[in-house]
Amino acid sequence: MPSFFRLSALALAVLLTGSLGACSHCSSAACAADAQLQAQVTSSINAESALQADDITVQVRDGVVYLNGLVDTATEVDEAAAIAGQQQGVRRVVNMLQARNAW
Repeated sequence: MPSFFRLSALALAVLLTGSLGACSHCSSAACAADAQLQAQVTSSINAESALQADDITVQVRDGVVYLNGLVDTATEVDEAAAIAGQQQGVRRVVNMLQARNAW
């Protein structure tokens, strides 16, 4: 992957990390639902032995799941997104995972 795209992905991840960290955008009930969904998605991804979940960050805002980090293969990128999308309450998955072996 050209360094421009890597830099763009990194900048987007940093931007999202900063904007998702605080929960001032929503009511406490909505924030609690996002936190519960984040824990559920993280737990489900961690339970999948085929994924190296140590390098996956899960963030949720308004039911939208954001996946960031590195996994070993493109198949794992898809698998993590599928696991996240199967969880009840997920409105959409934004998958920004990258495969280490893709380049």
